[in-house]
Amino acid sequence: NPILVAEDLAMLDHFSGGRMLAGFARGYQSRHVTTIGQKNGAVATYATDPNYAEHDAINRELFEEAYQVVRGLWANREFAFQGKHWQVPPPGITWDHPGTQEMAPSTVSADGTVEKIGIAPNTLQDPSTIELMVPFTLSPNTIRWAAREGGWPIIFSPIEETVKACLDAYHEEAKLRDPSIGWGRNVGHFREVVVADTDEEAFAIGKEALGFIWPAWHDHFGFNEALRRPGEEGPVPNDYSAMVERGFSITGSVDTVARRLEKAIETFGIELLVLWMGIGPAPIDKMLRSNELLVERVLPKIGIKLDRFEPTLRPEFATPTWTEPAR
Repeated sequence: NPILVAEDLAMLDHFSGGRMLAGFARGYQSRHVTTIGQKNGAVATYATDPNYAEHDAINRELFEEAYQVVRGLWANREFAFQGKHWQVPPPGITWDHPGTQEMAPSTVSADGTVEKIGIAPNTLQDPSTIELMVPFTLSPNTIRWAAREGGWPIIFSPIEETVKACLDAYHEEAKLRDPSIGWGRNVGHFREVVVADTDEEAFAIGKEALGFIWPAWHDHFGFNEALRRPGEEGPVPNDYSAMVERGFSITGSVDTVARRLEKAIETFGIELLVLWMGIGPAPIDKMLRSNELLVERVLPKIGIKLDRFEPTLRPEFATPTWTEPAR
């Protein structure tokens, strides 16, 4: 329900001190999409779906309308929307409560019919500054939609030719909104990173992490198409060696990961790297140490410094937040 999603994310924005960012994805698993979206005729869409075009159109229509409701509620204290699937509010709701008529008279008509609604609380951040993520995609239509919305599509493939085609599509569309935007800007990239003392140890850890989850689960939904090389025919190898060799899993010692990560950043102009921690049966202590090695040794080695995100708050919230004592 987009109204509940808008309000839940606004609550999260307050709880986190204005550090909420939202990732909107359409979904691909039938047991989820068809269950949750049953009242709207929702269907799953995934790369190997034989009826992909038809299902994708339905899925996209539902997604984009729900997204408009979420963003509209964030941007407006009082909001109305009339779409194909959602009417906010629906017509004919009688609401003659004297408190509403006194404190929010513009939300009801003279005869006491609801004309607008709002969420409480609204976002702590200025809604125009909330970052939009679109995980995880290779779809040109989705990439272009994200560019029009100023969002960050998270590219799902490590294959150079595929990634560059996605970056070209985003850049072409984004220039219509912002002529100054550079190629590769405002796009995220999806990877697994596993760091250990040696290449062999990192591979063994990764094989029990995403190397366990991906072959056992994701190939069924066509995820291996993200690893397909140009002109390659037949099934893509469904094992961890292929994930490492093709660059989806950046795995190895500090020096190896630094070298491979630096190459990816240089090749694609990466600004945002979204890391997938595929825990699976991998030892949690080794996964945690991998994160420590990444932050404390790999990133400094290639000149990357992590900064804390500083939000832009709504003017009316330029007062101490709930975590700060009142002065």
